Amino acid sequence: MLTLAEIRSTTYHNSDAAKENYYSSEAYNESYFLGKASLPDSLKVTSGLYESLESIPPEGLGRFINGYHPVTNTFLFNVKNKEEKQYTPKQKEKIFDYIQTHWNGFEPDLRDAVLKSKKDLEKKRDITDDDFIMELTDNQKKEIEKKYFKKTEKKYGNDACLSAPRDFTMLAFFDRSDQEEYKKIYNEAVKKTSFKIEQLIYNRKQISSNEVNLIVEHFQTIWDGKYETYKDARKQAYDNYLNGVAVDKTKNKTPITSNIREKIRGYAKKLQAPVKCLFMAYNHETSRPVDGQRPDPNLHTHLLIMNKALDENGKWVSIEVLDVYRQQKAIGAYFRSQLAKGLREKLGFEIEPIKELFENENDKKVDHIDSFKVKGITDEQRLMFSKRTAQINKVAGEDSTYLTKKKISLSYRDKKQEWKREDLLKVWREDAEKVGINQNFIESIKTQKDNRKNYIKTEKYIAYSAKNKGVVDIYKLKAKFIENEQYTGMDGEKMFNKIFNDEFLIKTKKPHEFKLNITGRQAIQSQKELLGFLSLPETKNQNLVNNMLNKPSIILIDDVVNKAVENTAFKSIIIDYSSLDSMKMEVGNLQKMLTDPDVSEAEKAKIKIQIDELGFKIIEEEKKLKNQNNQDNTI
Repeated sequence: MLTLAEIRSTTYHNSDAAKENYYSSEAYNESYFLGKASLPDSLKVTSGLYESLESIPPEGLGRFINGYHPVTNTFLFNVKNKEEKQYTPKQKEKIFDYIQTHWNGFEPDLRDAVLKSKKDLEKKRDITDDDFIMELTDNQKKEIEKKYFKKTEKKYGNDACLSAPRDFTMLAFFDRSDQEEYKKIYNEAVKKTSFKIEQLIYNRKQISSNEVNLIVEHFQTIWDGKYETYKDARKQAYDNYLNGVAVDKTKNKTPITSNIREKIRGYAKKLQAPVKCLFMAYNHETSRPVDGQRPDPNLHTHLLIMNKALDENGKWVSIEVLDVYRQQKAIGAYFRSQLAKGLREKLGFEIEPIKELFENENDKKVDHIDSFKVKGITDEQRLMFSKRTAQINKVAGEDSTYLTKKKISLSYRDKKQEWKREDLLKVWREDAEKVGINQNFIESIKTQKDNRKNYIKTEKYIAYSAKNKGVVDIYKLKAKFIENEQYTGMDGEKMFNKIFNDEFLIKTKKPHEFKLNITGRQAIQSQKELLGFLSLPETKNQNLVNNMLNKPSIILIDDVVNKAVENTAFKSIIIDYSSLDSMKMEVGNLQKMLTDPDVSEAEKAKIKIQIDELGFKIIEEEKKLKNQNNQDNTI
């Protein structure tokens, strides 16, 4: 899972992330730099930033936040202090007096009046009889204080916390057969995820007036003057500018108004330029302790995204991380998919789906995520190392909402303590033995079976599962495809890119929302045909199944199934199969749809009717089959 938080105080992060204060004296040794700016070739342009960057010194974070080299402490860039000055009650009253001499009562002018009044306080200006006085009411004073005197702290960056699923953490500590392999899988997953995050971070590109004029010229030669084609022409003009395409002088220029010219100018300022980031990563191994007891194992990494990065010219610039927040769910799914892949391919475990609750920092809405568990590990074994969860459930109640539990989790936080890693490992392994987790048990659940085809879903089915209130949020849709990657190993992002360029999605007024050109019946039918196809003998479908699992970017799963159904070699098998067994399979599919939180109540009502209809048909088919068997036996 990925959680995001703003870094607004150096004190907290210096003490927690940099000074070994996360329950284990070994935590500090697991710190390192990531991002393109941490690579030698990139760092040579910054006057010696690349030194020995294998681990982060305790003072490294504080140094970089304040504009200095995290290792050598040499100056890199200026840091502007934008923290709001705090005023005493007497000073606030004096500012209110000054506001009364500046403000005319018109709301848009209030901000200027407040700024002038704060300067008056610094200069200790005297209020004379000539000053215009507009009496402020108590309510107006409260509103002004709330809006203009609130405490603000400078934002230094963002903390992207990547947490491994509980089953991975347990195996990483208790499987003694290959401890280094778990560490390698985990660190590689963190590294790959950091690259994904870096692709979403950018700097607002600064362009000159001449460059804006060039974009306008491109636009005038492309646009036909119609409202419907305005946005497409504007985008093409930007693309031409970015790609260095010369303006086509042979074409006539469409006259444009000054208003349109200003809109293009404003949009041009939003052009994005890629950057090279310097991430500071801290691996931690424990959760918070409960009631003074030892903490549970909880493998997670704090990936600190600082507010400065290198642009294409080697200059330190401010960055924009909005897309990281928008794609928080997809990034977390990608991280888990890399861990699942390592467990399956390198260590031989079977991966199964499990749902967890999640709060998106972008819209503050609670949602479900599809995480994974390892086949063979029981809920009893997980509970042994879930003391923190048990504490919150005990206080909040099992049936409480996610937000209630989160609020309580912030209230009930035991003081952080230092533990020796060897002592923790000893206690953890003793507790693991109590619930049957030992080396023999772990080896017994390494089945080496490839169960990936059990979780293949068609693009239509995945897309429909992301539908909510008639539309699909493009960021949630991407997350759905990447979540499926955990169980199938199929490249979720490439599958998403295929469907994004297909006819399945229809644009709406909101740029991140699309209408889905797929009905629920079509989605279920496509999945039913896929399951029928996967149930064929391996000699009939193995090559195509391998293509689905290993080359998802080449062909749509729906296309594979459609071609198989059309092929006469498969048709008779599928038709023979699609009587009784097919109907039972469809009932199972429909029942899964009923448990899907994203399926609307109206759709669920239709699905229930379908289940009842199929139920009667199954009974009739079973009667026919029974009578046929009786006749055969009589003969």
